[in-house]
Amino acid sequence: MAHCSTLMGQLLQLIPRHVFDHLVDTHAWQGAKPRKFTYWSHLGAMLFGQWSGRKSLRDLVFSVNQQVRKCYHLGLTTVKRSTLAGANQQRPAVIFEKTCYKLYERLSAELATQSQEAPNTNLTSNIE
Repeated sequence: MAHCSTLMGQLLQLIPRHVFDHLVDTHAWQGAKPRKFTYWSHLGAMLFGQWSGRKSLRDLVFSVNQQVRKCYHLGLTTVKRSTLAGANQQRPAVIFEKTCYKLYERLSAELATQSQEAPNTNLTSNIE
């Protein structure tokens, strides 16, 4: 059977895991390390909720738990509502903010190189 990457997997590939782990190491709360619900799982669950347009935490948890068998390779795990609520409350948001900025920098650089490589097609001169 041929390997086919999911859309969420392709989107998460834009965030280098080592960069995210470095952000977690530098900005994470200095308490005990999370046992099961890692920062990467937290990011994956929240991005899943954003991309799928979930309106509530309960709806998000239900949807993630329905898809966890299909997305295990992305680092998503079964999550409880109380665990996700606690993580949202206790974990520093600066980690996810800086991840967003890193992603924006990467995409800006890639778009800049693509616009330079794109051929100039002037359709108005062909019409005249």
